[in-house]
Amino acid sequence: MNKTTFCKKHVATFAVALAALPLVGHAAPAFFLNDTIIRHIPSKDLPSFRSALGSVLNGSSDGFALRWSSAHTVPSKTINVEFRSLQTAQTRSANTCRLVKADVTRSRESETWQFWFCQQEDGSWKASGSSLPG
Repeated sequence: MNKTTFCKKHVATFAVALAALPLVGHAAPAFFLNDTIIRHIPSKDLPSFRSALGSVLNGSSDGFALRWSSAHTVPSKTINVEFRSLQTAQTRSANTCRLVKADVTRSRESETWQFWFCQQEDGSWKASGSSLPG
């Protein structure tokens, strides 16, 4: 994997974690999101984006795929995401954790990320680490 691809994948990972803030309950600065597709999700679409991610985290079996598209963009700028639950693990310290992959596209641009989310005592999900595809 070349350095540019590696860096873009890390940025995409952080972008999705930031976009999922209501699921994870913490804040992060947005300066590293400038060159990502996720950064361009219209604010009116963020609730449905978070809901789609939440559906994958809360109710799907491993291998389940869910497609999401932005609704508040012109057709040539539509952002499409396919979420896929890859793995579920039970841990002593974090209860249930899920590895979720997202393939993100807009026109000819694309990003792919994988991220672990762990369920908290209150039922919310916290981003806990990335696992970038090769």
